Amino acid sequence: MAYTSKNELTHGLGYGVVFTDPTGSTAGIPIAGLRAIETETKQDNKNFYAGFNAPYRTIAGAKNTEIKVKSYDLPDAFAIHALGFGLWFDFLIDDTTNYKPYGFAYAERYRDDDGTGYKATFYPSVQATTPSDTAEADEESPTGKEYEHTATVTAGYFKLLDRKPLFVKFKVSDKELATGTSGKALAFKKLFNELKPLVVEDIKA
Repeated sequence: MAYTSKNELTHGLGYGVVFTDPTGSTAGIPIAGLRAIETETKQDNKNFYAGFNAPYRTIAGAKNTEIKVKSYDLPDAFAIHALGFGLWFDFLIDDTTNYKPYGFAYAERYRDDDGTGYKATFYPSVQATTPSDTAEADEESPTGKEYEHTATVTAGYFKLLDRKPLFVKFKVSDKELATGTSGKALAFKKLFNELKPLVVEDIKA
């Protein structure tokens, strides 16, 4: 197969949903003002050498994945569930018991020579810290207040091929979404239309 270049390529972050209930009986919480997602994975492998310079054996270290989420929107229901906030009447206070795990999914819009569509990522289980934010002296500004929180990706309820994957990624075209018959299209609609987390049965062709 000959090498071909992609002459057109654009992307942009779009949908974000938080799932406070892994069973899906409670609808997910949309994050309408999602600004950025940063993923950092650390894994230190240890090599054992014998004789020449080639490693005799490599032992893989534990993988640690963190995501940083920046958003203009920080829904109270999400903050009370997972970000260390509590509710007292109509007042938000800190509550150290409210750092419960949650699922998280987001989608990026793409356009290239193959067409248009979405690239989706689903984290079955993450656990977050209290978000940071910045208050600045300014005149009335069209720029919204931005929040940032860091979450550690953990192995949760989601089990596939006798192990618990940290994430599920897939690409779905607008054409596939229009027909709605493929596994990827149905998975996308479940995440972002029905606001329900994926289960193992959703991962299919």
